[in-house]
Amino acid sequence: MSKKQINLLTEAEIKDIYARPIFNDIERDYFFRLSDGEHNLLKKYVSIKSKVFLVLQIGYFKAMQQFYKFSLGEVEDDVNYIIKKHYSSNENKKKLSGTLWKENYSEQKSDILKLYGYREWSDSFKKMTIEQLEKLIRLHPKGNDTLRELFVFLENEKITFPSYRTIQDLFTHVFKIERDRLEKIVQEIPSDLNKQLEEIIKNDDGLTQLSVIRIDQKDFSYTALKLEIKKAEKIKKLYRLCKTLIPSLKLSNNAVRYYGSLAEQYTPSRLRKLKKAQQWLHMLCFIFNRYQEFMDNLITSFMYYLRLFSNEAKEYSDAKEAEFIKGLMLEMPNLGQFLIWFSSQEVKPNLTNEEFRQLGFNILSKEKQKAIADLIWGVGFDKKAEKWKYYESQSRRIAMYFRPILLAVDLEFHKKDALIEKLIKELRNYFISEAPISKFQQSLSSELIDQIPKGVVKLLKSSNESEKINLARFEFYVYEKMYNRIDSGRLFCNDSVSYCDLDYDLVPDKLVDNAVGICEELGYKKIPVYCDERLEQALENLEDAWIQTNKNIDDGKNKSIKIETDDKGIVTWKLTYDTDESEKSTFFDELPKEDIADVFKFMGDHTKIWILFESQKDKYVKHKHPSPLVLIACVLADAFGFGTEKMSQMSNIGYNHLCTICNGSQS
Repeated sequence: MSKKQINLLTEAEIKDIYARPIFNDIERDYFFRLSDGEHNLLKKYVSIKSKVFLVLQIGYFKAMQQFYKFSLGEVEDDVNYIIKKHYSSNENKKKLSGTLWKENYSEQKSDILKLYGYREWSDSFKKMTIEQLEKLIRLHPKGNDTLRELFVFLENEKITFPSYRTIQDLFTHVFKIERDRLEKIVQEIPSDLNKQLEEIIKNDDGLTQLSVIRIDQKDFSYTALKLEIKKAEKIKKLYRLCKTLIPSLKLSNNAVRYYGSLAEQYTPSRLRKLKKAQQWLHMLCFIFNRYQEFMDNLITSFMYYLRLFSNEAKEYSDAKEAEFIKGLMLEMPNLGQFLIWFSSQEVKPNLTNEEFRQLGFNILSKEKQKAIADLIWGVGFDKKAEKWKYYESQSRRIAMYFRPILLAVDLEFHKKDALIEKLIKELRNYFISEAPISKFQQSLSSELIDQIPKGVVKLLKSSNESEKINLARFEFYVYEKMYNRIDSGRLFCNDSVSYCDLDYDLVPDKLVDNAVGICEELGYKKIPVYCDERLEQALENLEDAWIQTNKNIDDGKNKSIKIETDDKGIVTWKLTYDTDESEKSTFFDELPKEDIADVFKFMGDHTKIWILFESQKDKYVKHKHPSPLVLIACVLADAFGFGTEKMSQMSNIGYNHLCTICNGSQS
């Protein structure tokens, strides 16, 4: 094999694709079973040897869409099976051997191709195949992925697979075409952008900017957060330029990630050895993807800090409430003395009401009486107010952890001119202006304050007597609303991957309208027809089920649904959950109950699946393979839909650790 030839497959993969198949008994029964058309073709041949060869080639062709030259001695098990299944006992005794003559081999090959409507590969198909590969290479830049799609295309076009050497030649040619196309586009980008891209991989005292940029956020500490923001700010302008240039490459998202991953994997010295255009291409895609990862990390950090402060505030308010109740409990003896005094004391004529009440207050003060009464009524302690006092006391920490993220991440709301957008804009503008805290109240417009609920405005003030809104409280109020909107998906960042708008991720309507044409171009001509038929059939089945279910309810056959009509004539239904005892199965009742995580662990150990999971950035992690326990936690958290945060609370695994494994592992 020439050194210039591209290596698409390993020796084992080449053997799997091009070697003659070796069948087991089940496969022989399937592939050597003959249809009417195949039986008719068999009648054309006279000798038992020719017939057996034909059945063998038919079976191998149905399995691999290829033809093979072999002697009957090489496939003795298949020959014995065919004779036993398709021929008489006398013929079964004959010992067949040898090969077919060249003319007979060519004739059988031609007959089989005609029978299945296939065409044998020839140079006449090169142009068509190269055009298809040029489209595929933009979607699947990895050679083995493109090769898989090429096989699908050839199968749909009913063309036999060419030799591996031919495929190598085709791919070598197409990769060159694609490389030249991309280089031509990249060479037209502004020179100042080229210089900035080259500056990132420039060797500066043994450490390149690229080496710093591609290191992942270590944890949720303030130092790690500041470093992540610094890296994001470093490439923000470059990202804006990349965002406008990437569409001109006409590459799929998968291809952009692939070219960017090469800059992730290559050392800076290796990148510098590439042609300038290739350096720029890899760096463009890398910057585009890396900035979005930065935004993901910052928003994840924001969500983590918000939960952290909320939990701290809850613990603080709980402690204050316990302290308050404990203080009141100490007054219980005085309460008992007051009740005895009040029940036994007679009002003296010479005492006024005020003097009589003062005697009681001397035993148990007015404030204590009210506090105990409120406690009995369940309104004695305002935990919400204590939480906001805590947020105010943590103003410095809130500023440290949240403000940099607020200024670094561009967020959008699904509705324009919504209150949350105004609050974020107001807060950002104030921080950017670097105005003193004393000017904060003046920066808030009365119109904006009027849109905040009055009960909330009261909490945003340091005390009931204060007329000014406290900055720390207002700041955390905005962050809390941001958290809720991000968590529900209504507040998003389209410069991220995990927190972007759903519509931003969806396929454009223009492509959806052209779905049939795209499927045909990629060789999946049957998909639109299949989908239409399945959807139509599914709708019909749904309609039939709907009609039959309503009929069963009306006829009283469906005992599990009960229809009720109230006094106003409104009809409602409910499930009775009654089950027919005869339909109950004792199989599941008799099974021992095991924890799903233990079952998962047992199956994973049995199949040895854990070793298949590797870190996507193994150069920057201590362990190449993550812990099976953490993997199980991540999988179950996603499977049950409650997420990694809830899983971290349920288990003894840290939230930070779970996030690292979920975002950094692949199988």
